[in-house]
Amino acid sequence: MFNTETILLGLLVFTCRCVDVSCGTMRTIAVVNGRILASFLLGLVEVSVWLTVISFLLPTIQQAPLLGVFYALGYSSGNVLGVYLERLLPIGNLTLRIFLAEKDIPVIDKIRAANFRVTAFEGKGRDGRIILLFVFIKKKNLRKVLRMIKEQESNIFYTVDYGGETHNNILTTETNSFWRNWKKSK
Repeated sequence: MFNTETILLGLLVFTCRCVDVSCGTMRTIAVVNGRILASFLLGLVEVSVWLTVISFLLPTIQQAPLLGVFYALGYSSGNVLGVYLERLLPIGNLTLRIFLAEKDIPVIDKIRAANFRVTAFEGKGRDGRIILLFVFIKKKNLRKVLRMIKEQESNIFYTVDYGGETHNNILTTETNSFWRNWKKSK
């Protein structure tokens, strides 16, 4: 049961499950965000790896039940890995909601000066007047915008949500990328 061959096969099963489940987790997130091609490709890899693992595992699980433990560990680890990888990948859009007190209003100009579009609303919070900002950004720009907020040396509250698709490309005031211009010329 605990021989070297079983352990090595178990590590292979664990690794393959990490790959297929992390692909499945990222695919689910891609589906929610409307990324069709990414959903398709991740689903293809996920099911291909899963079929390979399950076709190997089913005939051998009775002789080596320890492989089932590796299978389960790979599944659990793959979920965590998938979420972690999706957070690292700078793909997609985010909606940043920033709640400002009166003294923090200069942050608006700072974010706009960095070519991000900001929509501001006035409101009333627990401690008085607030300004609520909506900043729709590409995921890769999140750290840059958060750095601007944190430089304010204040306790600014913000939330980050997945932004989905955009209309009219209004994420920034910067010009379109090379690839987008090339695609339009076709």
